[in-house]
Parts: sequence; C-alpha cells; structure tokens
Amino acid sequence: MSRVTLFLCALCLLVADGVATAQVTIPMNPHYAFHYIDPGDAAMPDVPIDLAANGLAPGYTIKIEPLGDFDNGPNGDTFSAFMVVFGGSATLLGPTLLHRVPDAIDCGTDYVTHTSCPSGYLTDIPEDFTVDPGGATVQIPMGATHLFVVARDCFYSDNSDPDGDYAVRITVLATTGVSELPPILALHAACPNPFNPRTTIRFDLPAAGPVRLSVYDLAGRLVRVLVEGEMPEGSHQAVWDGRDATGRSAPSGSYLARLVAGGRVEGVRLSLVR
Repeated sequence: MSRVTLFLCALCLLVADGVATAQVTIPMNPHYAFHYIDPGDAAMPDVPIDLAANGLAPGYTIKIEPLGDFDNGPNGDTFSAFMVVFGGSATLLGPTLLHRVPDAIDCGTDYVTHTSCPSGYLTDIPEDFTVDPGGATVQIPMGATHLFVVARDCFYSDNSDPDGDYAVRITVLATTGVSELPPILALHAACPNPFNPRTTIRFDLPAAGPVRLSVYDLAGRLVRVLVEGEMPEGSHQAVWDGRDATGRSAPSGSYLARLVAGGRVEGVRLSLVR
C-alpha cells in the first residue's frame, strides 16, 4: 500500500477569485531519499506520490510547498527545504546507485539539479530541483506519472518527526491554458531495462493515427509486434514479456523497439537478461 493511501491528509476544494483549486497535503517521512545514500546511513526507499491518484496530470500548473519541520538530531528542530523530481514511473533503483530514478523527467531550465545539503553532497540526478520553504510553482512535465519528494538533507540516521507535522502540500493553480497533449512523437526508454521477464515501453503521440510498435533483434529480424492499429493522441504504453510472435521465450541479448507513427520512426534499445 502506498504512502499516499496510508497518509493522505486532505483533498479539498479551495475557492479563490471564483476559481476552484484542488489541494492535497501528504505527510512526509524524513528518512525517505531518492538520491544516492551512503551505505552507513539509515535512509529509507522513497515512496513516490502517484499524480493521477491525487487528481494531478501533465500540463497542470502546481505549487509545491514544504510544511512543518523535522528533528535533525543534535542540530535541533529544522524547517527543511525539499528535493523533488518528477518520474515517468514509480521505479526506484538500489540505494548506492547515482541515478536512482531511471525515468526522471526534466521540469524545465528554471529547475535544475542542486546539492542535497550545504555540505555539498550531490544528488547526481540532473532532473531534480530544490523547493525552498516558500514553495515552487512548476508545470507538471509531459509523461510524468509520479513525484518523488525528500528532505534536502545529507544524513538520515538521526532524523525524526516527533510532532508529525512534516508534510508536502500541492496546490493546483491552473489546469487550462496549456496543451496536455505531447507536442512531438516520443518513444521513451523501456523500464526496467535490462529486464527479466518483462518491460514496459512508453510512447507519446501528438495526433491520432496508425501506429506500429515492434521488437527486432540486432540482425533486423522481426521478433514481435506489440501494437498495431489506430490510436488516439496522448501517452500510451505497451509491455513486452520477452516472448516472440510464437510465444517462445526470446534469448538473452539486445533488441530494438521500433515505433512508426505520423510518418516518423523512433527506436530504443532493449536488453533482455535470462
């Protein structure tokens, strides 16, 4: 069960200047981390916020605010800024990997990676950014499905939240005035990759029309057709279970997913490990 399901505090409608604005407040665990973790520290795997489950969607303009504070051990009670990153899935890799959010999505040139704390530890995820106590107003990027949020902190072993007030508040400022359709044809990196036994391949269509998504081996031989036919504009996904068109398991190795739509062709490499 997700943190959102367990800890959702409030989902309400605020009315300001006659415009209904959705707002959600989600308590945070000060031990969560989505960036590199020192093996000797006591950080916990981050549980990302499911955007759709909270009424949020790509194209929405939102304000992200840190609420309350946490006890930073001998340093006392500290109001903390957040580190956040949007992801195209809920996938989080091992704690000591430099890029733990493989489907991280850039939120624009105004929101760039930052050291995770004053002592200079890097998050090593170029798409993440800092949210200071005053909050940050951003547009949810296309393809985003989850939001990872953690304290802008370096050491997690002595963190605690005795008064239970540490939380993130997300307010929807606008849902119109921007296109919520992907602007270009895009075939995203498969996740997971390498994979066994299956992987998910996401793609964006700027307009409705005929689509063909196929898997080929590196010799150019067709292995499997995953999608073929008319599809609407928007974001889509397909799953390859590592089998060929006859249902037999494909051998370990590299493959190519090839998307044909709108007169264009896109491809990404897949790695199947048995």
